[in-house]
Amino acid sequence: MWAPRILSERRLTTLEKLLASKGGAYRTSGMNSVFFYLYTGVRFAPVKAERRNFTVGLLLDPPPGGARDKNGKKRAEYWDHSKRLQRGSLVALVLISPGRFQVFLGTTVSTGADIGESAKADDNTIHLRISFFDAEIELMALRRQSITINSSTYAVLLDNSIMFEAIQPFLRTLQQVEPTSIPFANTISHSGSLDSLRAEPPRYARVPWFRYNLQCLARPGSNIPNLNANDETSVALARQHLVRSSGLDPSQADAMIGALTREVSLIQGCVVHPHFKTGFLSPSRQASRNRKGMADCRLEKMCSILMSRKSFTGKEILRVLFSSKIRPIGV
Repeated sequence: MWAPRILSERRLTTLEKLLASKGGAYRTSGMNSVFFYLYTGVRFAPVKAERRNFTVGLLLDPPPGGARDKNGKKRAEYWDHSKRLQRGSLVALVLISPGRFQVFLGTTVSTGADIGESAKADDNTIHLRISFFDAEIELMALRRQSITINSSTYAVLLDNSIMFEAIQPFLRTLQQVEPTSIPFANTISHSGSLDSLRAEPPRYARVPWFRYNLQCLARPGSNIPNLNANDETSVALARQHLVRSSGLDPSQADAMIGALTREVSLIQGCVVHPHFKTGFLSPSRQASRNRKGMADCRLEKMCSILMSRKSFTGKEILRVLFSSKIRPIGV
């Protein structure tokens, strides 16, 4: 006797709530958190021939908030200033029907002003144009196939504010190169905790003949042997020589060796609270500092030295890379 009551009181999932409210933000928390914006009531509008390809028109339910304002001008202003469905964003059209689930990726072609004009004319619909990667969805649009019919057959559009042009070079590389040649391949494909994963030397440093030229860091009259990143003895000797014969202190030498012998390395510095910096002190805090004497001055000087040492270490790492005929990406 309780079963019907239990079913009727079942808590709706986040997705069900969004579908019921005709769209909105989908958020989860935690390490594997997810965020995207969901648009409902997707229908096809006429296909349009652009300069380079076809674009598919979609009619969507306006999302909650300013997009549903009763004033057409305010609805248009919402899209003029919105960061959602920006031109060039990667979006996913999801078609759901009994026993079938299809996903089609594409990029938005419409601008915020274009969407705003459609919202201004109709308070229940926004018009969006998308350039899809798959010709199948273009054929469906040409046929004006119904993709939102009822609660079991419908379409939604997902937008995560990802600019396609920003990730396109990486996607193209993944299509063209061998999987084993992808940078950090072992790290990306590793399953489980990364604590036991050893950071290998950079790929160029694994070549048998390659050596880092550390002589560029030596003081006048001193000699620092070349570094073989694959030889533990060479690494230990390089660390000793850097401390003894260069301008690096022991912590900087460790940071240098770590950066040269690992694919990825983090150099941490001193984080200074703004009120420790002289330029950010208010008059009242300045007077308080004067009363406390030179303690704060010593702290500022210490933190300033630590911060400049981190920058100095980065500059010296670049010096070694250039001297070793290695040109960092973007330099």
